Amino acid sequence: MEFNKRYRKKEYVTDVISFQGFTDDYLGDIVICEDSVRDNSISFGVDAGEELTRVIVHGFLHLLGFEDVTPHGRKTMWKKQEELISLLKEEKLLCIL
Repeated sequence: MEFNKRYRKKEYVTDVISFQGFTDDYLGDIVICEDSVRDNSISFGVDAGEELTRVIVHGFLHLLGFEDVTPHGRKTMWKKQEELISLLKEEKLLCIL
């Protein structure tokens, strides 16, 4: 919760936060809360590796400029996220914990 509170002024835990890079050579950073990933995998009934892959992809899409604040942005981003997850599943490139 500390990152979310400090950088986003939100009083709740989040699974992933992305920080844009400052130069063209540096896309940015993705910070992941391991406990949230484990909890979400249980809540959503998916493998922890799949959920970790999902939050990595989600964070990466933020770094590419996707947003999930507006309903349209969320729908667009989640569609792209699930497309990428499907591709990674086909190639057996899901994260392994």
